Amino acid sequence: MNEGAYRASSVRVAPVVYLKGQRAIALDRERGEELWVYDAGAQVTRILIAHASVYLADAEGSVHCLDPVDGSRRGRIQTGGGLVSVLLDEGDRILVAAEGGVFALTPTGDLLWAYDSRAYAPSPLAEVGLACTLGFTQQPDRK
Repeated sequence: MNEGAYRASSVRVAPVVYLKGQRAIALDRERGEELWVYDAGAQVTRILIAHASVYLADAEGSVHCLDPVDGSRRGRIQTGGGLVSVLLDEGDRILVAAEGGVFALTPTGDLLWAYDSRAYAPSPLAEVGLACTLGFTQQPDRK
């Protein structure tokens, strides 16, 4: 399988999904046949499969929510541009850490809330019942 392959295991009917440039390609897990191809319109940088959905983050800051069976888009949000560093399954929601802040999505990809951190959030740390993110800001006037 190509570099960048990801295995979809959190949905019983989930195909094997791998990334190739700006496309996500789903393969039947038994026969290896191509089921669907989704073009995100920008380089896909992250993937998460949870809540009977496939979530893709692209290099322009969009998060796409797809149906794992046919690849149709259920929803899409824009994080304000820049890279999405993490997609995290947090029970009843998906947490997104990005250059534009921290976002929470419903399982169908709708925006629940957004927090403008004015910082790059490279990675969240997760514990049961707690999600934290560490961000960095630039302070050019500080000596």
